[in-house]
Amino acid sequence: MRFSCIVFCLILLGCASIKKSDLPAKSNRYIDSLQVKLAYDVYLVRVDIFRQFKTIQVSDYDHQGNVIIKKKRVPMPYHYLGVDLGNGLFLDAHLNLTLNLIELADLENAEEFQIVKSSNRLFASKITYTKRGQNIMISHGKLFGSDIKIKLNDNGGAIFSTSPPSSDQVIQIDSDKMVYDPGGVFADWRRSEIVKTNYGAKIPGFWHDEEIVLKNGRLELPSSLSIEEADDHLLIDYKAFFYGKCFTMWRSDKRIAIIDEDGRGVKIDIASKLIKVDYAGLFGSTDHEFQIVRRK
Repeated sequence: MRFSCIVFCLILLGCASIKKSDLPAKSNRYIDSLQVKLAYDVYLVRVDIFRQFKTIQVSDYDHQGNVIIKKKRVPMPYHYLGVDLGNGLFLDAHLNLTLNLIELADLENAEEFQIVKSSNRLFASKITYTKRGQNIMISHGKLFGSDIKIKLNDNGGAIFSTSPPSSDQVIQIDSDKMVYDPGGVFADWRRSEIVKTNYGAKIPGFWHDEEIVLKNGRLELPSSLSIEEADDHLLIDYKAFFYGKCFTMWRSDKRIAIIDEDGRGVKIDIASKLIKVDYAGLFGSTDHEFQIVRRK
């Protein structure tokens, strides 16, 4: 009982929230129109709004040294393909709903830039993102980590290569669809595509492909997601299996705040040379900084 009380007290002490004073100033708030636009993001510089999880099996040892198999929930990886929903919102092919910081920092069409990501998380290493023309390098700064090189094609696609080398990954762009080919032995099984439709786009779902549609200023993915405009903010409702969350999003030129009904969420400050991300959650706050070293 004593142990349970201590844990409970620690949770309460560590809990953080977004305050009313953290919201963008009312006079500076604005919301762009919602949209469904086929898009891809090779940088994966994103902020989670709703992250999907999957269950995997891992090996462990019991107190007698015997190997046992346990189930573990881990975050679903980001996918390169997705749909741009406007206002920096990006729904990827794994149904992760995020904010695309490269877009929000107005770097998508920059000829050249370099960003260095740092975090206050324990053992977090710096990640450097460099773009020069059509060439992109992502360096994870770890002794045994792999660098990712990306070549943007004239037709709008991209080719990935890693160091040490492995099978090249390819993003192909057609007039009404995008295709991701991971290469390798199981390429056909892991191949993904997003197809444009009359009212939106068809994206991969957990059991079958689903169509996300935009009608009368409201975005809807039938199984899980709805987003609608409301005056100077967006209302986001996301459900996954037996769990769901409602969020409100406010934005201005320099700040974005997204909070749930419990006051937890994320605050993003955007300046010309620095993007600062503050997560406020059940176990306290986590900070990430993205230093924009140069842009051209």
